[in-house]
Amino acid sequence: MFDPKRKPISVWTQTYEVPRFASISEPLDCDICIIGGGITGLNCAYQLSRAGKSVVVLEDGIIASGETKSTTAHISTVIDSLYQNIIRFHGDESARLVFQSLETAVDEIANIIEQENINCDFARVEGCLFNSHYDSHTDLQKEYEACLKVGFKNIDLIENFPLLNGSSTKAITFPNQAQFHILKYMSGLVEACRKRNVRFHTRTHVTEIIDGKRPTVYTNLGHWVKADSVIVATNSPISDFVKVHTKQAPYRTYAIAMLVNKGTVPQALYWDTEDPYHYIRLQDLDDEPELQLLIVGGEDHRTGQSNDAKKRFTKLEKYARAFCPNGGDIAFKWSGQIYESVDGLSFIGKDPAHNENIYIATGDSGMGMTHATLSGLILTDAILGKENRFANLYEPSRKVFNASLEYLKENVNSLSQYSSYITPPSLSNIDDLRPGQGGVIMRDGYHVAMYKDEKGILHEKSAYCPHMKGVVCFNGLEKTWDCPVHGARFNLEGKVLDGPANDNLDEARKEFKVDIRKEDRKAS
Repeated sequence: MFDPKRKPISVWTQTYEVPRFASISEPLDCDICIIGGGITGLNCAYQLSRAGKSVVVLEDGIIASGETKSTTAHISTVIDSLYQNIIRFHGDESARLVFQSLETAVDEIANIIEQENINCDFARVEGCLFNSHYDSHTDLQKEYEACLKVGFKNIDLIENFPLLNGSSTKAITFPNQAQFHILKYMSGLVEACRKRNVRFHTRTHVTEIIDGKRPTVYTNLGHWVKADSVIVATNSPISDFVKVHTKQAPYRTYAIAMLVNKGTVPQALYWDTEDPYHYIRLQDLDDEPELQLLIVGGEDHRTGQSNDAKKRFTKLEKYARAFCPNGGDIAFKWSGQIYESVDGLSFIGKDPAHNENIYIATGDSGMGMTHATLSGLILTDAILGKENRFANLYEPSRKVFNASLEYLKENVNSLSQYSSYITPPSLSNIDDLRPGQGGVIMRDGYHVAMYKDEKGILHEKSAYCPHMKGVVCFNGLEKTWDCPVHGARFNLEGKVLDGPANDNLDEARKEFKVDIRKEDRKAS
């Protein structure tokens, strides 16, 4: 079962191997260059290759090694942001289009699986949004009415929905939701893409994107890719310095997988009404036909602003055992990163930071499976010059006036993180560090990220994120340095793992002071 000494790893990564590819070894020319080998990048590659385009996919790690491997793979038309909020932010007509777009995405996933004969444990299941007894933040009657208004059919509002612990609660049930094994699906997409001559190059870091009529993508291996269009599918776009990042916020989310006897829990997708909410599903085990995994996620927080994973996993396990009192051992624990847009919808389209042929897909807002699929459809139509009726909904340059309070809240939070320049750092004395721990210390007016390995050897890096000079914080669960401003993450060696930063942490210097006002002027 779960070994607390082992690095957190998702059930998908533990139970399935994805295809491997070589790094880029020569300059390339193609129609489309896609940066990012996750669920979004592969959906774009699949749709564009079907349209006859030559496609090159560049991935920093291996296929699905970013946040895709950390999903719980809910495939849903039930939007995390709630339809009552989508109506408030976007109006009735646009909210109906949102529902139709998600319905289109779910159906497209089913069609791809059938057409490409992908064996990925895909199943149509019921969805259930149920009222929390503890801290409900949702009026389910209002949400039910909103769901009917946007076009849901055959949904039910149940006053006494039975829970496994013997109690009952109010709930809305939704037909025709779905789930699958994400890495099995990804492998199927890879194979379908390879049949259409898509080229994959992994362990290839993109260092720069030069805009123009035919953009050029440069890599750390000295080779470039020239293309008619570039799609940046890196969860948080590395091509956009600030415009999109002010309209979305990074959150860490946690998940556990508990063993249950098959049939103990009715097969469905579940969500509660707490804030942050919990999300639940089942997954079969290939080698244990009598058992299933009950996957429970939640306990979200802004990236880099908490370092208490043990406490959050404890709360998740307590929650899981209250939901299913007959559950067994905890088999897996892991965490992931999502980007919540302030108005509840992804940003899919031309990168507002560039003038010509660079596109982005970001801000999945907990709807990664459907929004990734939509990205493939919307961006393919955009590149082909075809109209897509959902494109304006997800346009990255859209204004977010109706979500101004959410916009203000998240940006005040981001700006407040610069207070670390004038407040005492997390670590006052290096001797306070125990093996396996990290922290930030002030040295000659300069923030240094210090990590003490298991042998007691100290490792240090500059604590300033290369993106906008936020001071990074230590993530004890993942053993990473996380930026609390816009969510960039780095490993212990300082290598960038997640954008918006695209450079590694600098080497620590003994005498260096950052003029944050200069950085602000540069950003503006």
